[in-house]
Amino acid sequence: RSLAAAVPPRCGGFPARATAAYSGPPFPESSAPLYIYSMNELAKFRTGHSDVIHDVCFDFYGKRVATCSADQHIKVWDCNEKNEWTCTANWQAHSGPVWRVRWAHPEFGNVLASCSGDRTVCIWEESYVDAGDNAPGISRSVGTASTWHKIATLADSRANVCDVRFSPRERGLRVAVCSEDGRIRLYEAPDVLNLSQWTVTDDFEACVGGCSCVEWKSSKDDPIVLAVGCLDNTVKLFTFDASYRRWTVLEEYRLHSGIIHDVAWAPNLGRDYHLLASAGRDKKIFIVKFKTVSDGDKRKVTNLNTQELADHNAEVWRVEWNITGTILASSGDDNIVRLWKCDLSGDWRKSSEIHSSTL
Repeated sequence: RSLAAAVPPRCGGFPARATAAYSGPPFPESSAPLYIYSMNELAKFRTGHSDVIHDVCFDFYGKRVATCSADQHIKVWDCNEKNEWTCTANWQAHSGPVWRVRWAHPEFGNVLASCSGDRTVCIWEESYVDAGDNAPGISRSVGTASTWHKIATLADSRANVCDVRFSPRERGLRVAVCSEDGRIRLYEAPDVLNLSQWTVTDDFEACVGGCSCVEWKSSKDDPIVLAVGCLDNTVKLFTFDASYRRWTVLEEYRLHSGIIHDVAWAPNLGRDYHLLASAGRDKKIFIVKFKTVSDGDKRKVTNLNTQELADHNAEVWRVEWNITGTILASSGDDNIVRLWKCDLSGDWRKSSEIHSSTL
């Protein structure tokens, strides 16, 4: 996995204007570079990871970045007023490669979730301690008083855990976890002041062949919908059926001819339809436009159109939207980050490219 990209959800209250990208060979050298583009400025620094970087994630404000790697470590980077990024935390998080790392909403504090090939999800919380505190289990970066504690381990999966996502803030402090055993597990922290306790609220089979990615729909006015990327090349939408007290398939898309690597909902700011992007091993991106309408006591999907974006000449690993849902960022093994915008005719077209080879 030679490229990972991320777009911060918010930068000082304005739409996100930053993109982070890692570029390196399939088995990169130590200190592989990370590029962060913000307000037309470029920040480049060595990460110090000794293996492939699998995920890059901005916090809510776009001022901090978390990276995770096959070297089993998570690193946290802070940006100062001069647009200089400094590693403020570095610790071994798992006993296997770390596939994903995610920030919770800041309302719940500085909280991270990570998932790994060791079949676990770990919840991490940042705290501040005295400089002389050397309590066990604390990972400290030289010159900083902040520490990251592992406060919970979710170990119900029976196979490689591929993705973990926090729910939108209005849904409370919840995480969705998908793994190669084909199941989706939803956890909730009943008491946000005690994050060591997490309860499994739902556990259902999404795909017999296994799952690769999951994402919550961000619209707070609609019922919860989960988009799940599957190892059988399908993307499924799940919603909770209150009548039968179970999760059911709302819609299934068979668009890709390879494994689904990522799915992303576009934030819905006043639109009467939804946009869902997916990226796959088949070197393609699909954007599905649809509506959900009531059908008695149930809901059904009315598909409006589907567009294929095939400019990447390699596997596409990540897709992510900006805060307004008007720009889609994608990254792949061709070492290029592409930005896509919708034109006046409703077609999604490439607006710009960021080539790591030219930096």
